[in-house]
Amino acid sequence: RSTLFPYTTLFRSRDNYKDRTLLRNDVCLWISKQTNLPYTVSGEFVELVWNGKHMGNYYLCEQIRIDNHRIDIHDPNLEEPEKGGYFMRIDAFLGYSDPKWADKGTDLGFWSTQYKVPYIFKDPDEDENGVMLTTKSPAYTYMYNYVKDMEAAIYKLKTDNNSSDWKKYLDPYTAVDFALIQEMTMNHDAYNTWPKNGPKSTYMYKDSAGPMCFGPMWDYDYHTFTLYGDFEYGNTTWNSTENQRLYQWEIMKMTNKGGTYYFSDLKRNPEFKALLIERWNALKVVWKNDFENYVDEVADKIRLSESYNKELWGYPSRENGDWQLTFDEAIKALKQAFNKRWKWIDDNIGKL
Repeated sequence: RSTLFPYTTLFRSRDNYKDRTLLRNDVCLWISKQTNLPYTVSGEFVELVWNGKHMGNYYLCEQIRIDNHRIDIHDPNLEEPEKGGYFMRIDAFLGYSDPKWADKGTDLGFWSTQYKVPYIFKDPDEDENGVMLTTKSPAYTYMYNYVKDMEAAIYKLKTDNNSSDWKKYLDPYTAVDFALIQEMTMNHDAYNTWPKNGPKSTYMYKDSAGPMCFGPMWDYDYHTFTLYGDFEYGNTTWNSTENQRLYQWEIMKMTNKGGTYYFSDLKRNPEFKALLIERWNALKVVWKNDFENYVDEVADKIRLSESYNKELWGYPSRENGDWQLTFDEAIKALKQAFNKRWKWIDDNIGKL
């Protein structure tokens, strides 16, 4: 979070070193903006100059928060928590104690009872006097019980796939659009099982009288649109092996990493599945028609910046499998991954 710009967040290319193209966050947010999600973060590529020294290519984007122009819900109500709004982050670092990640595990939250999903309080997280909420705060108790009831309703689909109880707790429209964005982008964080089973960088919100909603989208710098084999830390060689994640469901089945999540049961429900297919048939058209043009447009916009940025910071890490490619080759690989993924989903979504 930037101290220079208190209402924004900076994605630095050095912090964002996993992305050879520098584009993944931006183009994935473009994908989100084509959906019906009420709010998607906006951002711009900028050149950062610090004390007269050029520091490279940055992505300057909005900070996610409750706001009339962002997450448009009621402010939290700590005295009557059922009347307020809630903004939650799902993050598997909750409670993580490894010193390397010490700052990530200390937030207030809970691991849900049925699906073991890690919920962290973003807002509310403190009262009007700046006193941090605790596990004994009414807001904590309210949201803990709400999630417990929501998960029980989703879990019921295992034995009664026609049950509609889950819709009392979870908004089907944001859930479907969220799922399709994660599947289309191959977003690793959406189904991550490290350091524990549970996603990271995932957000949900709930207004006073409304159901839980997925969104907004956030953090797509690695393991998205990965054409070549997934690489982890420590790899020193590169090869052109095609990534098999292009041809499997991610959060819809969770079979590839053994985790649990809501969508493997939600897809049992005929109403949810029908809505999923309906939304895919609508979204796939604009995604297919405009994605490559948008990528080319933004790539041309930052081409000179990227060359200076690479000179400053060198090659990125290896997670996207494209670190040894030129900028143009990495852009081409990103588009190829999109097209292969798009075709596979289109061929297989009716078989879920």
